[in-house]
Amino acid sequence: MSLQVSRDLADDRRVSLRGELDTFNARDLVETLVPLARQGGDLSLELSQLAFMDSGGIRAILLLTRALGDGSELLLISPRNDVARVLELVGAATFPKVRILPDPSESRP
Repeated sequence: MSLQVSRDLADDRRVSLRGELDTFNARDLVETLVPLARQGGDLSLELSQLAFMDSGGIRAILLLTRALGDGSELLLISPRNDVARVLELVGAATFPKVRILPDPSESRP
């Protein structure tokens, strides 16, 4: 399965990832998103449709955080299942400039 990247029409700093983020396509993702990260402000990655992520995806996260300006964060929104587990195993919540946010619909009563 490939990786599909789409920008939110209402918020151009929110990007949705669908499919698999791996060593083979992580470089393309970084090349696509680094210019956006350098513009300043938080960058949101919506991960609810991301089925798989390996060490290449973790490296992409780290490279994107390096491109962010001071005071900006990379928001990882709604990681699920295996992707959430990978983020947990590598301690992504402790990475500088990274914040992991649950799916907002899951916090509703």
